[in-house]
This record gives sequence, C-alpha cells and structure tokens, in this order.
Amino acid sequence: AYFCTKFIIMETGNSLEILNNSCKNAICQNIREALSSPNPVQIPNIDKRSELFDPIEDLLVKFQKEFKSAGGKCITFEIDRQKMDDKEYARNSISSIYKYVKKEIEIGKYNTVLNTSAKLTRVLHAFEIQTVDSMPTGVPADAAIAYAEFLVARTGHIVLSQRKDQMLYPSINNLAKNLIILSSNSSIVPDLKHLLTGLTYEEQDVANNSGQEDFQFDMLELMRPQKLTDEDYTPCCQHITLILIIEK
Repeated sequence: AYFCTKFIIMETGNSLEILNNSCKNAICQNIREALSSPNPVQIPNIDKRSELFDPIEDLLVKFQKEFKSAGGKCITFEIDRQKMDDKEYARNSISSIYKYVKKEIEIGKYNTVLNTSAKLTRVLHAFEIQTVDSMPTGVPADAAIAYAEFLVARTGHIVLSQRKDQMLYPSINNLAKNLIILSSNSSIVPDLKHLLTGLTYEEQDVANNSGQEDFQFDMLELMRPQKLTDEDYTPCCQHITLILIIEK
C-alpha cells in the first residue's frame, strides 16, 4: 500500500511538471512568433499644437463660477471705462470700492490689517483705511490686503506676483487667515498655459546667438479658495474675499 501511494504521488508530481513545462514552452513560442512577425504599432497622429481644453466662451462667468464653487467670496463692482474721464464719476466709482473694503474690515472686526501691495498704499491711506506694512515674525495679522495681477478662469485661482513691486512679501501664506484681494476682469486668463506664456520673455545670448526663455520676475504664487467653516480657517488655510472690478 505504501509503494502504491508513493508511486501515485510521484506520478502526479511528474504530470504537473510536464504540464508546467508545456505551458512555458507555449508562452515562449507565442512571444517568439510575436517578436518575429512584422506588426508595427500604429501610433495615433496627435496635433501637439492643438489646445488641450475646449476654449472658454466667457472668461468672467467661468472664473466666478470656479472661484465661488471652491469656497471664495466674490464681490463685483462695475465701471464704465468710457466715463472714467469724468472726474466725479471716477471718484464715486473708486470711492464705492474702497468704502466696501472698509466695511469688510469693520464687519470682520479686523484690528490689524496688513497691506502687502505697495501700489495700494496711497489709495488705502486716502480712504482712511488703517493698515500696517509689516508684522512681527510668527504673529499673523487679522487680515491681509493684496492685489492679484492675474486670475485663472479654468480653475478659479488667484495669482500674486513680484512683478513691478506688486507684492511686498514673497508669499501671502501665514500672514493672516482672512485675505481681501483686489483685481479686475481684465486680469483674467483662460488657464495656466496662457498665464505662463504671457509671463515669459526671450533672452538673447549674444555670444551664442541663441534665445532662451525666462520669466519676467522671480516669484509667482497661485491660490485657490477652500470651503471651510469660519472656525477652520487659519493663516495657512485662508478665507478669501475677492473684490472684482468689472470694466465695461
């Protein structure tokens, strides 16, 4: 009985080994045939110059939708550019914008407001909006004011740059948990590709007679709102209020 059992086990083991070898040989044969037969892979013809996304019909509408859906607060003011030569109209239009800024500060009870944009200093002072231009290290302000040079329609991002002294700080993160951003619809670009294309320039290498693309400035910061409760906003996860000037 022992001999019969051992023989059956040995016979079964041999059968499995034969079957495995047979399968391996079949796989190797299929691979050899595939490699030897001329059957080139058809590579699809892709137009690398075509746009990745469909064009956006209305940049303003698209940006507002993306910005608000992400959790941002957007307040709009319409300005007729043709009437800006009228001093009274221009004064009233600008006054309504900065009166709202002042109201936003009062409603939020922001005691310390940090101005991060040199170009806003004069107008903020003119409308008696009290700000500071620096804070002790590690001490965030109640709110920070900045000017966004660009807005990205497809994603709802706000873009802050160091170009032309737009920002006094390399980053607005950790400065305050509440941000008041000013910008206009003329600053809206379709997407990041258009943004980066517009921000590059060609540097000529005289020695090698070749061109090299570079940025017009060193720092670029992109921010997108976050939908949180008031208690969850921090200097790292900021609540963003955008005051958007719509020029018509």
